[in-house]
Amino acid sequence: MHVLIRSFILVSWMYTVSVEAQGCKIDDFDPINKEGFTTHNLQKEYPVGAAVRVLCQTGYEGFYKMKCAEDGTWSSQNEECKRKQCGHPGESPNADFELTESSSDFSFGSEVLYKCKPGYVMISRSPIRTCMSQGWSNMVPVCEALKCPPLHIDDNMYAYGEYTEATSGTVVTFKCKSSNMIVDGHGNIDCNNQGEWSGKVPTCKILKCVAPTLENGLIRNRKDVYDMNDFLDFDCQDKYIKFDTQMNPRCVKMGNSAQWNPQPRCEEIKCELTPSDKGLYTPSGKTFFSIGDRLRVECYRGNWIQQSQQPSETAICEKNGSWKPGPYAPVCEEIRCRKPGVPHLKIRPWRQDYKFQESVIFSCDDGYELKGNAEARCTPTGWSSIPTCKDITCDRNDIKHAHFPQSKTVYKLGEKLTCSCLENLSKEYDVECTRNGWYNKPQCSGTDKCKSIKNGFVVKGESNVIFYYACNDGYMLPHGGWWDEAECTEGIWKQLKPCIEKSRCHTLPEIPHAKTKVLLEDGVTGIVYIQCKEGYTPEEISIECKNGRWETPPKCLRKETTCTSPPKVENAVVLTAFQSGYADKSTVDYECRKSYKLTGNKTIECTRGTWSKSPTCKRKSEADTGTEISKTPTPNPASTLTNTANPQSQIQPIDPSQA
Repeated sequence: MHVLIRSFILVSWMYTVSVEAQGCKIDDFDPINKEGFTTHNLQKEYPVGAAVRVLCQTGYEGFYKMKCAEDGTWSSQNEECKRKQCGHPGESPNADFELTESSSDFSFGSEVLYKCKPGYVMISRSPIRTCMSQGWSNMVPVCEALKCPPLHIDDNMYAYGEYTEATSGTVVTFKCKSSNMIVDGHGNIDCNNQGEWSGKVPTCKILKCVAPTLENGLIRNRKDVYDMNDFLDFDCQDKYIKFDTQMNPRCVKMGNSAQWNPQPRCEEIKCELTPSDKGLYTPSGKTFFSIGDRLRVECYRGNWIQQSQQPSETAICEKNGSWKPGPYAPVCEEIRCRKPGVPHLKIRPWRQDYKFQESVIFSCDDGYELKGNAEARCTPTGWSSIPTCKDITCDRNDIKHAHFPQSKTVYKLGEKLTCSCLENLSKEYDVECTRNGWYNKPQCSGTDKCKSIKNGFVVKGESNVIFYYACNDGYMLPHGGWWDEAECTEGIWKQLKPCIEKSRCHTLPEIPHAKTKVLLEDGVTGIVYIQCKEGYTPEEISIECKNGRWETPPKCLRKETTCTSPPKVENAVVLTAFQSGYADKSTVDYECRKSYKLTGNKTIECTRGTWSKSPTCKRKSEADTGTEISKTPTPNPASTLTNTANPQSQIQPIDPSQA
């Protein structure tokens, strides 16, 4: 029985093995990814244990590796065929692309469609690229910009922008060449996406302004239209005023239109007020007032109206839009006093301005003394008082009968000087300027009277220091004039020139434009002062004779409107220092010597190179009776010479106050 069973099992196994040994059929190959493989180059059946390599179709990459198992089925190592990738298809500068509906990525068989951007047109044969086994088909499509047709521009117009080969987006701007013309139409047009211009080329037309409608006013010489730069003359009705009173409106070019500048407009005349909270305003709540309206302003305590510095005021709105009194509206403001702007003045407490009723203390910088009150208060009319600061100085003239080597006369606080008394010049004093005057001031003896002038006479000036003098007949001053001024200080003449004899040398050299030359009888050393003809002035005022010979003579130069020295008046002096020339419109005053009376105008004026009529001096007794004293003819200044003799000989002391 057991033998029978074993025999059955063996037969069954052998049958199974016989069945399995039949192998695997290629048609039974069932991969996970059924796409992309090919079996046309394989056998229909393979024995058990056979290893087979299944290739991928064109456009795919990879392979299947499988083996025939004992049970007649195929086993796989999970490899597969995948579509080849082409990568990015490429950008076109003026186009966009997208996958077609049948494509999902850039793999084998996919397609991309290129579309030109607005304003561009495709010039390539195909807008599609397909992913092939060797990569993308075709070249990247190319799009060119659409061009608008060329524009034709008039000769009287400028065009800014490309207008002959314009592409989409190009803008062309137009402007007229003439300033009297404006663009009629669109000032600019653009080339659109369809290669068409957005508008027509404009033209230029003459600029004109239309007569405006003027309310509350009247246009003079009205015209319907006005040319460029024409003015519009108009007047406003009563109680109205021009919007801009500086000038009449003018027709001007503004942008691309003709307009009036400024705009012609008549506005009602109003007076403006911006009230403050520092007072009462009647009527209240108003900002603008008509002509004739009255305004009453009353300021609270501590406030005032700045213009009038008063606590209250009534104002009236005038025809010109200003207030009376004014011209500004009366507004209450806090009373403030500004810091006094006095040089060297110090103020405590120091601020730029001060409140009403506030008090301050004044003082001066070092070296200055206060003149006035040291305290002040801010009042409704300003500071109650403002002092000044004066230099603390010492006058050299306060030291009588002394000699000073320095020329300076006024000294500041702390400054020093050296002096000596006239009676003893060898002893020197060092004095110092203090707040109380000179310290260590010497007491010098002496007299305040000056000696009389030899061969001349003196007339006292307005002060007790300045005197004017002239020479007697036959004498002259070294500079050729007939009078001069001098200073008498503590018995000493300063700037006094001697009166010297007139003498002659040899024949005076010929001087063009000078008066008749003088014949001289002897060869005495001296000086001649040059007198030129009318309209000329001397290059040098004098020429000197030395050892019987004249120096090189000066020239007489043409003058414009200057005058020579004033004409001599017998027994008189001119109240100013001598000078050879005077500017146009200059004036001088004459004064007669003691016992003489002046007849005529004491003041003469230089007008265009000529002095007005000079006065005369008569003895008082004869002037009263109308009898004129005979006088020696005035010698020609051009013929006079200076005597170099000692001018101080035979001088007698006089009292200048009695001159």
